[in-house]
Amino acid sequence: MSEREKDEILQDWVTRLAEQLGVPLDQVPVDDILALAGVAAHRVIRPAAPLTTYIVGFAAGLAAAGGRTDRPGPVMGVYDDAARRLAEKVASERDAAGGSTERAGADGGSTGTSDAPVQRGTDGGVTGEPAP
Repeated sequence: MSEREKDEILQDWVTRLAEQLGVPLDQVPVDDILALAGVAAHRVIRPAAPLTTYIVGFAAGLAAAGGRTDRPGPVMGVYDDAARRLAEKVASERDAAGGSTERAGADGGSTGTSDAPVQRGTDGGVTGEPAP
């Protein structure tokens, strides 16, 4: 199967699933979600990919449901960044302990090492910066 065919199948699936669940398609950053899954799979362990994307999406949904944002997409980026930092820290700790799991990211770049929790504003909203 060609890459184009795979992309078409994936896009069709995402479109149909979003429609079935009542999720606006413009709120589904497919490339960002796949990139985060790649980071989790390669820097932590393969099964971490779907769990990471679920937890990040769930956190963004909670932020939207709690009125902390009117669109979960932008806040999802904050949680994405926090997940990437934590994945890098976990991989670094494993390396320091003599682990051998390959940690090559999708883009080969470093994501930093801070795993501080995401900071919340006085209204409970996410500020985009790690908590002190």
